[in-house]
Amino acid sequence: MANSNCYGVGNAIIKVATEVKKQILERASKKLGVAPDELEIKDRKVYIKAEPTKGMTIAEISKDAIYNHEGKHLNIASQGSFTPTQNPSPTGAVFADVEVDTATGEVRILKLILVQDSGRPINPATVEGQLEGGMVLGIGYALIEDYYLNPKTGALESDNYNTYKVPSSLDLPDMEVVVLEEPTPSGPFGAKGVGMCGVMGIAPAIANAVYDAAGIRIKDMPLTPEKILKALQSK
Repeated sequence: MANSNCYGVGNAIIKVATEVKKQILERASKKLGVAPDELEIKDRKVYIKAEPTKGMTIAEISKDAIYNHEGKHLNIASQGSFTPTQNPSPTGAVFADVEVDTATGEVRILKLILVQDSGRPINPATVEGQLEGGMVLGIGYALIEDYYLNPKTGALESDNYNTYKVPSSLDLPDMEVVVLEEPTPSGPFGAKGVGMCGVMGIAPAIANAVYDAAGIRIKDMPLTPEKILKALQSK
């Protein structure tokens, strides 16, 4: 599972930006006296390919487009949409190293590694931050967060931070994010979604590590000490 905003919105933005670029080049060609295909855009400037010293800034072109006094004024703008015909899924793997205290049932995560392919990261720092935040959510889901309804009254009893625990910075283990850059052809500049990727594999990886360490298989999250001890006793 992954959010696809970057994939869908990114491709729509590219379509709109391509049209805006076309308008800028057409406007600049009239001011510089050359065909649009003889122009290049770089560093916020439009210049003649054959004569790089001759050109105009994007700001100058935009101002001329709006405030032209020859009856040829216009706003450089565009709109467009993108309807995906496919949705390349990000893929990843999670590695968890845990300790299980068989006397108390406490699970302690020693190391957590997330390896993620999200295409080409448009903003690498944002991608890493998104995945790290997801890992924290996954740890909470796996070990701490317990949504409890009273079976007699149906009332939600885990309704505040005193009864519904979430991880703090003091609860976090050594975490590592490895971002694999594998551009996808249909994505905007090769990007795919990353959204919930940091969350989805954490609990299964921790549960598998607990099974490997203590030989108990628990599928009901969170893996509380009470559940661990009960499983150990049953074993």
